Amino acid sequence: MADEIALGPQPNFGLLATEILKIPNTPALAGGQQLLTELRAIREQSTRDTMVIRQDIANVRQEIVDVRRDLVTISTASYVQFNLF
Repeated sequence: MADEIALGPQPNFGLLATEILKIPNTPALAGGQQLLTELRAIREQSTRDTMVIRQDIANVRQEIVDVRRDLVTISTASYVQFNLF
């Protein structure tokens, strides 16, 4: 086998858990349900915001196409009118 790496002392997770419980905001950590609910709400809002932004971009792109088409129409009409007289 390959040379084994000595991991050294391992953390005492029981002691860590006891210390975590001393943190004032542990209800957010209890079972993680409240935290998970908040994270899901943030994700859902972010998804909605992204959809709105994408729709706004699509609308702007369509407006650009419309303006280009109008400019070509105006330019063509002006050219024809100028050359007729």
